[in-house]
Amino acid sequence: MFLTIFFFVIALSVLILVHEAGHFFVARRLGMKAEEFGIGFPPRLWGFRRGETLYSINLLPIGGFVRILGEGGEEVDNPRSFSSRPPGQRLLVLSAGVLVNLLVAFLLFSSLFAIGTPQQTIIKEVIEGTPAAESGLRANDIVVALRVGDTRVSAPDMDSVVALLQQRQPDEEVVFEVVRGNGVEEIFVGNHIDASGEAGPVGVALGSLGVERVPWYQVPWYGALATYSVLVGTFAAFGEVIGQGIGSGTVPEGVGGPVGIANVVIELRDFGWLFFAQLMGIISLNLALLNSIPFPALDGGRMLFVLIEKIKGSPVNRRVEGFVHMGGFALLIALIVLVTFNDIKNLVT
Repeated sequence: MFLTIFFFVIALSVLILVHEAGHFFVARRLGMKAEEFGIGFPPRLWGFRRGETLYSINLLPIGGFVRILGEGGEEVDNPRSFSSRPPGQRLLVLSAGVLVNLLVAFLLFSSLFAIGTPQQTIIKEVIEGTPAAESGLRANDIVVALRVGDTRVSAPDMDSVVALLQQRQPDEEVVFEVVRGNGVEEIFVGNHIDASGEAGPVGVALGSLGVERVPWYQVPWYGALATYSVLVGTFAAFGEVIGQGIGSGTVPEGVGGPVGIANVVIELRDFGWLFFAQLMGIISLNLALLNSIPFPALDGGRMLFVLIEKIKGSPVNRRVEGFVHMGGFALLIALIVLVTFNDIKNLVT
């Protein structure tokens, strides 16, 4: 379990670092001065200077940051300052992190289509009035494991599930382990005995998740389609989280933060590294979308102020912009705390 958490933290940190690296390399390419590129967050543990940039390793291990001269509005007269550059160049630097996260997700999804991913069993439909419906199984539940009597199969494909259910004895207990919210639940399904005395149907229609390997020339197309599909779904989920979080102070069911995602990774580790790569692609898209939202303190919020400057022909008051970003940051922290609290509550209940 600890090894799984370790790899998850490393992978998440890499996704955040490549986001920051996007800002860093584009700023450098445009001739801006990158004062520091940090791995983790301060306080600083160690660092070295190469050229004009300090490369640092910091105490808090998640992600990293890049500090560009003039990004807070200072050094306006310095030609190498971020704040001295025209709006187009500043927008390019601010959007670079989002574009890199989109690219990473596209590459991960494309690689899955090139390799092919294991098929995961999903419940497509639960039939009313059957043992499955009475037990609480739901459509779209992903089957992590199936236990029939003393036999347990982890990460079963659809054929394995069907075979186990057909071979079960009337007195054998059937337990579906399915993804539910931020974890995995055991669903006990009662047996229905038919007229011949045999175990009758459970009452579910099954399907498969995963992707088949496609020809190399179709890989980019399928990768782009998968990226678009996940992006649309993620956008809808973000809207629900923000709307319900602000409106009622609650988190929609099934939505999780870092704690919840880590728990899902632990529970589904039997699916292997291909599932892990798929999850990292989804998280990369989450980072891209989150940072592109025109919300204060995020890249999208900073881009919005640059666009306002472009339209009105003069910069927004720096103090006003600073207060707006500070308030947005506080609201983001509150939302993170809310989601994390919901994760922990779901784990202990």
